[in-house]
Amino acid sequence: MARLWPVDAVIGENGGFYFYMDQNNQVLVKHFMDNEETRAVQRRQLQIILKEILNEIPEASPASDQPYRETDIGIDFSEDVTKLSAAEVAEIKDIFERNKAKATISSIHVNAHLGKHDKLATSIIMARNLWGIDLAANPHSFAFCGDSANDEIMFRHFPLSFGVRNVQNFYGLMTYLPAFVAEKEGGHGFQEIAEIILKGRSQLHHDFCAFFGKLALP
Repeated sequence: MARLWPVDAVIGENGGFYFYMDQNNQVLVKHFMDNEETRAVQRRQLQIILKEILNEIPEASPASDQPYRETDIGIDFSEDVTKLSAAEVAEIKDIFERNKAKATISSIHVNAHLGKHDKLATSIIMARNLWGIDLAANPHSFAFCGDSANDEIMFRHFPLSFGVRNVQNFYGLMTYLPAFVAEKEGGHGFQEIAEIILKGRSQLHHDFCAFFGKLALP
């Protein structure tokens, strides 16, 4: 994503790190929220919790990309496995939390990590470090789009929050909901939201120019 998408930066693993392409030097730069020693301890602790989950719920399985994860554990409940029940998903989350891990439910995984970071905290640090912007003090100037319960902390923080249609599948797990929901799901929903924002910006610019154009008339 950081190499190929037209984005300034990407946040990974529910806030475990952010990364971006240094275009001047053509290198991928990663900024972790915890140092390597701490992350190594956390990985060992998460593996112990994973064993407990697999003993309690044999149908559960680590996410197919787990060998490539650096700061969290992902438990697949609907992507590459027979879909688990809502009760089983809730039990997985509960086991993580009993063991002092932060757990969130995405559209396909239960993700868990140790440490104090989350999506919002890392977003605030990233925006400050890369752009000198204070997301904490100025949430009204930004829009956030999400698709599942693990975006709830962002829905709570940003008044201008959007959800793709399938976010509604997680309403029973959430207290804070997006302000607006797209008619379409997934990537099509994101496209719908982006087009509405761009259209609104264009119309606002047109109205602004028309207004000041009239003021300038003799």
